[in-house]
Amino acid sequence: MLIMKELNRLVSVLDEEARCYDRIRHEQQAEQQNIISHNYSALDENVLQIERLCWHLENLEREREKAVRDLSMNMGWTSFPQELTVTDIAERVSPPQATKLREVSDRLSALLDQVGSANQENAYLLGRSLQSVSEILGSLLKELNETNLAYTNQGQAKAQPVGAGLFNQHA
Repeated sequence: MLIMKELNRLVSVLDEEARCYDRIRHEQQAEQQNIISHNYSALDENVLQIERLCWHLENLEREREKAVRDLSMNMGWTSFPQELTVTDIAERVSPPQATKLREVSDRLSALLDQVGSANQENAYLLGRSLQSVSEILGSLLKELNETNLAYTNQGQAKAQPVGAGLFNQHA
């Protein structure tokens, strides 16, 4: 009975982790749209929400480790709990629990793949956005440097590099 309770607790923690990764995946989709539309205030909110979800996942991971440790001890398994995967546990328990463990493991695996892909796509989009901003700034600075005019003592316009009048004046 105790073992069944621990297995149910493990499945519950894994289900909650899957729900959390699913919410991260949805936030990443919104994040992608905000990157594309240059909605940076909404993007900041996406990042904060993902950070909160990651903190929650960290707590869930500690719960999962404890559940595996307790289960391992009560089942008399000689493997170190940190070495046991969900698949290993599923192979060692009876069919109803094994099926639940395999299902949640497959779901988690698929979600992790999706989250990883979304991270790569969003990193690419952010990199392209930064590259565009850098190119625009470089172009603007070049144009400013080439066309900046400062007046000479005779009232005539004289081309002068940006900043030359500010830092090279004698007191």
